[in-house]
Amino acid sequence: MRIKIMLLVAICVFCGAQPWESIGPDGRFALVVAPDPIHQDSIYGIFGAMSDIRLELFRTPDAGDSWDTIGHYTGLTLHPATAETIFAAFGTGSFSDGIWRSNDYGLTFDFPPPIWFYMARGMVYDPVDNSRAYGWGDGLMRSTDGGATWVEIHILCSDSNFDGVAVDPVRNNRVYAWNFGGEFFRSNDYGVTWTLTHTFAESMSPDDVVIAYEDSTKIFAACWGGLAKSTDCGDTWENIALVEPPSNCIWVSEVSSEYVIIGGRYGVRISSDGGTTWALLGDSVTCEVEDFAVGPRGLIGEYWYIGTARFGIQRMPAIIFSEGPIISSYFPLDSVWVSLDSFDVFIDVHDLDGIDSTSVIFDVDGTIWTCAAPELWLADSGLIFRDEFLSGDTVHFELTSVSDILGNPSDMLPFEWTIFIDTEAPELTYRYPDSAEVVTGTDITAKIYAREDGSGIDSASFYVVFDSETLDISSLAVIIDADTILVHLPSTGIVIAPGDTIDVAVHFQDRATIGGANMLDASWSFSIEPTGIADAQMPISKSLSVYPNPFNASCLIESGVGVTIYNIYGDPVKSIDSFESGRALWNGRSECGEALPSGVYYLRQNAGDRLAKRLILLK
Repeated sequence: MRIKIMLLVAICVFCGAQPWESIGPDGRFALVVAPDPIHQDSIYGIFGAMSDIRLELFRTPDAGDSWDTIGHYTGLTLHPATAETIFAAFGTGSFSDGIWRSNDYGLTFDFPPPIWFYMARGMVYDPVDNSRAYGWGDGLMRSTDGGATWVEIHILCSDSNFDGVAVDPVRNNRVYAWNFGGEFFRSNDYGVTWTLTHTFAESMSPDDVVIAYEDSTKIFAACWGGLAKSTDCGDTWENIALVEPPSNCIWVSEVSSEYVIIGGRYGVRISSDGGTTWALLGDSVTCEVEDFAVGPRGLIGEYWYIGTARFGIQRMPAIIFSEGPIISSYFPLDSVWVSLDSFDVFIDVHDLDGIDSTSVIFDVDGTIWTCAAPELWLADSGLIFRDEFLSGDTVHFELTSVSDILGNPSDMLPFEWTIFIDTEAPELTYRYPDSAEVVTGTDITAKIYAREDGSGIDSASFYVVFDSETLDISSLAVIIDADTILVHLPSTGIVIAPGDTIDVAVHFQDRATIGGANMLDASWSFSIEPTGIADAQMPISKSLSVYPNPFNASCLIESGVGVTIYNIYGDPVKSIDSFESGRALWNGRSECGEALPSGVYYLRQNAGDRLAKRLILLK
């Protein structure tokens, strides 16, 4: 403990003595600073000027010796691993609003942007999976293909003007967003659904939010009134008083959330105790600091960058917060499903003095490994472990010891996580109609049951083919309930006649991510019994509508022919044959008058085009 205390004191003294180096352009208001993730002397920035309210995107390829103007943009994000790919937000309330993409360092941008996004302000990548990205402006957007396409996120809020998004760096299913009204939201499913967890007072509305890497339940928010901290994923917050608020930007070390840096009205300050006490970072910055960023590791280490209100962008050498080795990443990630029985486990552990391989102790489900064993070795990039695993295994890893060659142990230990092994494909346990089965009539609801005991069925990847007609979960004729698939064939548009043979093919896959999903593909055929001409009625086009939908007490059904209502298992629960002027009222009760439970129901016409609709009963 004495060594650690002396180290923290030394850090504060060193921070105060380090000078900030100006890389320009002087006289500019630097709102955003974004270092190139690969090339250390390449830096981007969003700048303004007192004489011009418009913002401009600049780039320097030579650490500030020259600056190139790219264009008028309001936000900026660089791809974490690809230097040439950048995204620039344009949000001025015009028809050009959107998130623009460039694959040549900003020389040209794709036109038009993938989607019109009113008042677009910025975007952020998922740090774990770079194919996911989130954008904000007048609302929220989400991309699952690295920003090539976007879909709107629907979120109930009092103010649609969002100021930022942050993604959990460890459990990346957790995503946070905040708006100018002080509302703070959390999603636990990659931005699909959202919960309002907190509303900040007007004086504490967040400007920047960062999530601690070593314990991602901790969140820090730089606010107009100071600094706020949560230790429960944003459900509750503690206000941390600052001597000189406001704070505009914040950064937390990956080594420990005790090391916090904020930038605000009176320069940059650093804390080594989670925000209780603060010291000046670098020599005096005599203007407001708007943004803080960390550059890539180069020959002389990393740089810290700040965007200032009057002196452009400045930088200083970054400080390493640990005497011992630092663990910056690992693979596979915590709680993932792996479909391989043999693979490399990797821990990115590094130290400027070098790693002592004899100090390494790695615990795998209670078995202790050292670098003396061939399964564990120290490479230039970190520790690598390889062994064989069985499907169904839950594997717990724990790095319990690692030191540098001077004998300094890592202060990030124990470093532990758990993964799950699933090498088996889903199993098809029931199908109706079955192979070679002969069924009577053409009003068929196919039922398919699949079983997956490991990572579970990925319903989004399911599809079924009936006579070359491919259906997935977006089809109105398909209903999915857990591991049960129901397909109402007359609603698919497939023409089925007595005596026909129907070919069926299904595709399932599980949710394993490392090594790829385990897949099940099956095919078979069944036949329709010849029944004469009873099923050969000519279709008559009739409209079908329901209002309201969802409904509570009753709904109005408009149809020119009788209808049948089914539950999600394909069982008929109510028939309506009498329509007055093409209208009938349904009160949510079954054929025998029993009140039906809340849920999804299926409405189908009995004749004609056999149009269909989903009904949602809410009580």
